[in-house]
Amino acid sequence: MGPTESKTIEVFTADCDGLIANVVYTPAGDIQAHSDRPRVINLNVGTDEPDKGRYVADASAHGDDFYLAANMSQNATLSWINRPHVREGEVLFWRSFVLPSTPGIPDPGGTVEVVFEPKRVPEVAGGERDWSAYVPDYWQHRTLWLNYMEKDPSELPRGGRRMYHWDFTGVLVDAIETGLVLDVKTDRLGIASRQLEFLYRRIMQVRLVY
Repeated sequence: MGPTESKTIEVFTADCDGLIANVVYTPAGDIQAHSDRPRVINLNVGTDEPDKGRYVADASAHGDDFYLAANMSQNATLSWINRPHVREGEVLFWRSFVLPSTPGIPDPGGTVEVVFEPKRVPEVAGGERDWSAYVPDYWQHRTLWLNYMEKDPSELPRGGRRMYHWDFTGVLVDAIETGLVLDVKTDRLGIASRQLEFLYRRIMQVRLVY
């Protein structure tokens, strides 16, 4: 992708059902964020229309602490609550835009790489789903970062999703029916790590560390 202020670029059309296992963004120039000059950078599934489709990966420069060095690859954050899966025929778009009435941060362009894992996720009646089916095999035995809610989202006060959450990093051991099992390092004397289960319904975001 070349440099642009705001643009939507088609990445590919899925020829089968599958999962977004990882998204890697390599900017062609430095990106230093600023909270008063926000830029949204994400991968959308379904449509290039701003109010339709859903984003599945986010590298948005919303805060002063966001920085991407030129030609340095970085894994994007995957939105678990938006279900990072793709149906056959759906289109993936890389979107970069500034919010209305703001000058925005220049987009230097760069390269986007998507790890697409073919996999059929069955439709389940009644709104229920097998969340373990959304876990890519690509994640097995890799280190993941999770943004995890303290309580179920339905139990949180309005607007509490930004407050009642924790960050965890560990190696994926298994994807069981109720959640992800990670081997998480501890600082306890004589205990190098322990296995913890993270319930699917409380996971907000996932990022592949390595």
